[in-house]
Amino acid sequence: MLIWINLFIIKLNYTKYVYNYQMPRTYKSKGLRGNWRLEDLQKAVRCVLMYKMSEKSAAKTHGVPRQTLRRHLERARTGFGVQKVLGRPKTLTAEQEDELVEVLIDMEKRLFGLTRLDVRRLAYRYCEANKISHTFNRTEDVQVMIGWTR
Repeated sequence: MLIWINLFIIKLNYTKYVYNYQMPRTYKSKGLRGNWRLEDLQKAVRCVLMYKMSEKSAAKTHGVPRQTLRRHLERARTGFGVQKVLGRPKTLTAEQEDELVEVLIDMEKRLFGLTRLDVRRLAYRYCEANKISHTFNRTEDVQVMIGWTR
């Protein structure tokens, strides 16, 4: 009986060390995505539009991916500026997000005790009420994307 209890205590100590370990949160991307500077892209667009350099040679000279240069050239030809934007487009503008944050802080001050699910539901209702196009789920349970609040 004593041996069994000692083994159980050793196992508990072992699991305490194994399960309490957390991975560090300093992840560095190993990919090449976005591995160019905005200035280089602007120079490449200028070379193509003003100096009639080919897209391929401008991309190679300035170290910008050719498809990226082509996409930004289309935007520059229609009158939009050149800017570096990575990832998905944002659902809310900065002003809309600030307005939603003010509402959430006001509700928190009034002791509503909001959970993450409540915040996601409020964001969904905000987008629906203001007719903002969004990619949230439109189910009866109103489960907004989980990664949105992170």
